Amino acid sequence: VGWRVEFRTPDVQLTDFENAATAGLITAIVMMLLKDMTTAREAGGPLPDLYIPISKLDDNMTRASKRNALLSEKFWFRKKWLSSPVEGSGEGAAGPSSSSSSSASSAGGRPRDDAEVEMTIDEILFGSEQHGNEGVISRAIAFAEEEHREGRCSAEALEELRRFAAFTEDRCAGRLMTTASYLRKFLREHPTYQKDSVVTPEACHGIVELSCKIANGELKAPELIGNYLMK
Repeated sequence: VGWRVEFRTPDVQLTDFENAATAGLITAIVMMLLKDMTTAREAGGPLPDLYIPISKLDDNMTRASKRNALLSEKFWFRKKWLSSPVEGSGEGAAGPSSSSSSSASSAGGRPRDDAEVEMTIDEILFGSEQHGNEGVISRAIAFAEEEHREGRCSAEALEELRRFAAFTEDRCAGRLMTTASYLRKFLREHPTYQKDSVVTPEACHGIVELSCKIANGELKAPELIGNYLMK
């Protein structure tokens, strides 16, 4: 059956808007990849390639577990993910062999020493001039705009996707706080917290109450959501 790619379910967010942004953007990315793969196969061109060696994936997972990793860490990602990495590897990203996933080289193909580079999440998702990388979300929005021009995407859906992308970019660039950073800030400032990593029942109750109020729309959290909940 060939290789399969899994989009892992992230932690549920506090608001419906954040969850809708995640679901909407992932759907757009999947549709963009399927369209690019279909077009490439029909034209006999290179396929999109998002694969990286498992050792670098493990490295990414370790970095992602660190505090404030979104802003302070860089992650391995394909430098030229829109082109097949190794010549003579069959259908490239659709069915790579174990040798084509090597970070050194592949028999009959060019070396892959520079196939992956370290980038911030912002650069991975929204592009990097330094690395000549087209961002995954930026590419998905361009795909949605093309679908709109061809009458397959409504103006309302495109506007919503652009709003989701702008919100996500604000998070990735640090202009908006992540949920983890927001709740940590609340805990640090709670009068019962003694900076000893012990979360008191009062602080725990406060975190739950704060989360419920944000989720129910009873409390505005501009540091977390900005003005994206206001249309």
